[in-house]
Amino acid sequence: MANVSIKFNGKEFLLSCDDGQEEHLEELLIQINQKFNELKNNLGNLGENKLLLITAVKVMDEYYEKKKSLIMTVYFNILKYKFNSLSTKLNFFIMPNVFDYGLAIAHSGPIIVNDLAKIGKNCRISVGVNIGVNESINSKGGIDGDIPKLGDNIYIGPGAKIFGKIIIANNIAIGANAVVTKSFLEKNITIAGVPAKKISNKGTIKFDK
Repeated sequence: MANVSIKFNGKEFLLSCDDGQEEHLEELLIQINQKFNELKNNLGNLGENKLLLITAVKVMDEYYEKKKSLIMTVYFNILKYKFNSLSTKLNFFIMPNVFDYGLAIAHSGPIIVNDLAKIGKNCRISVGVNIGVNESINSKGGIDGDIPKLGDNIYIGPGAKIFGKIIIANNIAIGANAVVTKSFLEKNITIAGVPAKKISNKGTIKFDK
C-alpha cells in the first residue's frame, strides 16, 4: 500500500491507496478540491460538513450524467449498426424521419429515398423506386438540391422515379416505371408515363380516418 499526503480545505490528510495509484488519487482530490472551493465561493461558508455533502452530491450527479450519456451513445451506435445492416440486407436506402407514419413497403428490393425528401402519412412504396434530388450549383459555388415533397396516402408503383423540387398532392397513385419531374397539385388522381402525366381521376384509397 502507498500513502499520499493531501491538503483539503486547509487541512492535511494522509490517505492510503494501491501501489501505482498515487497520481490518480492526487488528480481526483484536485478535482474534489476545485468543486468544494467553487461551491464555497458561490454558496458562502455553510459549514464544512454541509459543503462536503453538497460537493459529494454534485460530483455524483456529474458522474451519473456522464455515465448516462455514454450508455445512450453506445445504444445509439448499436441501433445505427442494426439499421444499416438491415438496410443492406433488404437493399433499402431509407433514412429515418423521411416518411411520416404508416409507411408500407410491398417487397424487399432496391429502394432509394434521398434523406432530405419529405413523404406524408400512409405511403405505399414498391420495389425499384428512386426518390432523388436534382443538384445544381448556386451563386456561391456550392451545391443546392431540389427535393420532392409527397403528400399523404401516396401509392408509388414499381420502378417509379421521382426527382426535383416538386410537390405531389394527397391521394395520388403513381404508376409503375413513371418518371415524375413536375408537380401534381390535384388530389385523388393517377399519374403514369415518361414523363408522368395524369391518366385517371381515380386516386388512392384514403387510409386515415
